[in-house]
Amino acid sequence: MSFDFLPTGYVGTTRKGGGDFGCLCHGSSPTPEVSVFFVGPDSVATGQIMTYQVKVSHGPAISGGFNAASISGVIAVISGDTTVRKQDGELTHTHPKLFTNDTVSWSFTYTAPNTPMVDTLFATGNSTNNDSKSFGDQWNWSANRRVVVYSPIGIINTGTIASEYSLSQNYPN
Repeated sequence: MSFDFLPTGYVGTTRKGGGDFGCLCHGSSPTPEVSVFFVGPDSVATGQIMTYQVKVSHGPAISGGFNAASISGVIAVISGDTTVRKQDGELTHTHPKLFTNDTVSWSFTYTAPNTPMVDTLFATGNSTNNDSKSFGDQWNWSANRRVVVYSPIGIINTGTIASEYSLSQNYPN
């Protein structure tokens, strides 16, 4: 796994490549008190585009950041969102985002591969005290998010809908 520092965020901190870098700028090891998780569907049809969120909660909870990656699907910034950028196939925050009610979140799109498979999403999130120093900041990894990519089954409606109905006495009884 490579660790690429950028002035507006960095990538290579998720568990995608099996590394243990994490969010070194905000502490040397993950903090279990910080929750990082995905919100979005567990299964997606081949080629389908879905919206997911990465949410970070707890810790200092003043401002936060995130990174997200996928093994096979394509993740992308939602059009017009200047708080997220894509670098080397991963998403990262461009600047800290303020928490609201102990949680901060970012949305992105996921395009499923064109063949059925089980894909995995990865994320790292940080929770900072927003003092521009790393002391007191915390971070954690998300649980790896499994996404089942399936072939859609075409269902053809061959029936019609009745325009009227009536009930009669059953015969014979």
